[in-house]
Amino acid sequence: METLYTLSRIVHIAAGTLAFVGGLTAMLAPKGKALHKKVGLVYVCSMLCVALTAVLMSLVKTELLTFFVPLSFFTLQLTLGGWRALERKKIRSGSVYQIPTLDWVIVIVSLLAGCVFVGLGIWRWMQGGVMGIVSAVFGVVGIVRAVSDIRLFRNIQRGLKLERMEWWFAHMSGMLGAYIATVTAVLVVNGAFLPPLVRWLAPTAIGTVGVIAWSRHYRRKFERA
Repeated sequence: METLYTLSRIVHIAAGTLAFVGGLTAMLAPKGKALHKKVGLVYVCSMLCVALTAVLMSLVKTELLTFFVPLSFFTLQLTLGGWRALERKKIRSGSVYQIPTLDWVIVIVSLLAGCVFVGLGIWRWMQGGVMGIVSAVFGVVGIVRAVSDIRLFRNIQRGLKLERMEWWFAHMSGMLGAYIATVTAVLVVNGAFLPPLVRWLAPTAIGTVGVIAWSRHYRRKFERA
């Protein structure tokens, strides 16, 4: 079992490093071009590997179980949600479209994981652990995104009018959200001089503001176009 943990940790670190570099490259690369698509696929695969190896490590060292597993589902929610949003490019606003079963599975599992995360956070906070706050925050973020996706899916299946370029905003917010998780992991490992709450929550707070500003900028740009 110790060998499994060591191998999982090595792959976890390697995949995390690749995701960190690949995500930044994809953000800087021209959107829709070959480089963006290829690096983006590498980024998605790396993030999936990061989440799965985190689960494996948690199965060996159970003290990590109550945090790594829900966090892995949260990361998967953002990564897979952002990736699957590309499938909605072909949807015409106002037309009826059946959401694939895979997308429903992702969002329902994400909702359940968020609830578990909040519950664990409350429990850990009652035990006097400051990390309970972190768990609860990530859980709430996951629940809000999952509920938003469920409402979107229902509107699509009813044939209601969608926001212009909905798939684009969903794709980018999911990918950027997953990248924020990557930055958080880097800061947690290398920012020991900072208070725990700052290391865990500062990237989310700053990144969320950045994503909101970015979304507003492109909404105005699309409206002008």
